Amino acid sequence: MVNIHINQRHYTKTILRAFLLILCAIWMIGIPECVFFVRTAECAKAELNRIHAVRVDKDIHLDAALEGAFNKEITEAVTSGAPTRFRFHVRIMKKRGLWFDKEIEEFTFYHTVTYDVLKKEYMATKSYPNGSEENLSTADWGEMVQWMSKLADVQLSVPNLKDQKATYYLRIRAEMKCIKIPFPLNYLLAFVALWNFDTPWARTPLEVDSKKSDMIEQALIDNDK
Repeated sequence: MVNIHINQRHYTKTILRAFLLILCAIWMIGIPECVFFVRTAECAKAELNRIHAVRVDKDIHLDAALEGAFNKEITEAVTSGAPTRFRFHVRIMKKRGLWFDKEIEEFTFYHTVTYDVLKKEYMATKSYPNGSEENLSTADWGEMVQWMSKLADVQLSVPNLKDQKATYYLRIRAEMKCIKIPFPLNYLLAFVALWNFDTPWARTPLEVDSKKSDMIEQALIDNDK
């Protein structure tokens, strides 16, 4: 009986040691989607506000503001040199009365910022669906945050808006996935690297800029003459 009890105790210790080794391996590797991943949707309280979408012919011009994204943890990660990327999802929807609304088009674009510790400058980039980019280099934290958080006249090409009588609207969400911090910061900021948020889906109707549409139509007519 004593031998059985000792063997059981030894077996339990072996399992605990193996479990601790697995935890250490996860910690050292820095797997972003591990079981200890801490989501900050509630902490960050990030959301998209002041959304405005205007339809001009087959293009949509989008303005919005991402608020509450730079919380304490993300600020610490950015100022430590960790690359930070916001990803924006946009869906153009067609309203249908007796059935589910139809998705017409989907877009994804990114805002990325990296802090150069040596130069003490923030280097930010906006990458748009059409392949174009905007860049900003600044030493001013407030300027960088405002620039990263702002969607200003983002142009989305939607050739499938053919039904003039249909009602269209736009849905948008922002998210920041796990930050992959380079060595050796990944050991110093192991948990900061896992801060993440997803904003709720926001919805706004597509307004029609009839004046601009008429101007484009008239220009096309003049070119055909």
